[in-house]
This record gives sequence, C-alpha cells and structure tokens, in this order.
Amino acid sequence: MLLMLTPFGGPPAQAAGSRYDQLVKMEAAWDAANLHRDIAALNRVLAPDFVQINEDGSVVYRADALGKMAASTTHATASKAENRIIKIDGDTAVLTAVYTEVGQSPKGYYRVVLNIADIYRYTKGEWRGSVGYGHIVELKSGQPKPLAL
Repeated sequence: MLLMLTPFGGPPAQAAGSRYDQLVKMEAAWDAANLHRDIAALNRVLAPDFVQINEDGSVVYRADALGKMAASTTHATASKAENRIIKIDGDTAVLTAVYTEVGQSPKGYYRVVLNIADIYRYTKGEWRGSVGYGHIVELKSGQPKPLAL
C-alpha cells in the first residue's frame, strides 16, 4: 500500500505510532542532525550502507559523508523542509521535499535551496536512511549579511 503526504492536505489517517509517523520523526531527526552537525545522531539515522548521490552523479559513502561533515567549517544556522511527499511501499519509503538551509562559511553567509529525495528502509523495527540525493535549485554564497530562510 502507498501512503502519501501532499502540500494540499494533511497525511492520510494513520494509527499513532505507525510506520508513517515513525518515518516523519526519523526525517525530522535527520534534518536536525544535519543542522547541528550531530554525527552521533546521524549514525543512528543513516543505515550502515548509506550512500549520498551528489548532483554531478558522484557517490559518497556514509563514513566519508560523516567525516566531511565533522571537518566542515560551514555552519548552518537554520533550515526547513517544505512540500514533503512521502510514499511507503512495504519496507521501503521515498521522501521528497524542498530543503532550504542558511548559515555561514569562511567566505560569508549563504542560502541554499535543494530538491531532495531520501530513500529509507524499515529494518529491525525502525526506519534508516539508505540513500540521499539533493539537486541545488538556488545557491547564494559569500554574502556580507545573514540571509533569511
């Protein structure tokens, strides 16, 4: 069965604690961990075989992605995800959204907007992120003042 959340209404009626609710909480945890560069939280959210597919088609594996995040000198200050669509089929889920992040890098303030697609697998009673992809829609960087979400 497929379940979907659209920007035109709320999620379909679900029992409390359903897989759908668990997935929404896991995606929120992933977003918060990214915002705060919380490597321990990302270790809980991302599957051991997680891969990130970059816009140029290159693939980054979990350990490298977490290592780059830990060493980064860029600091996000706020983020939001909008227009989420969630589809669940058995033990696999796909979540798409428009993700916006603002922050500061050594070169100045930035704002990036991405179309994201995350694929989750349900194993051992929980959802884990398996694949993440982001396509940059807008990027402003090197700005002298903070930018709004």
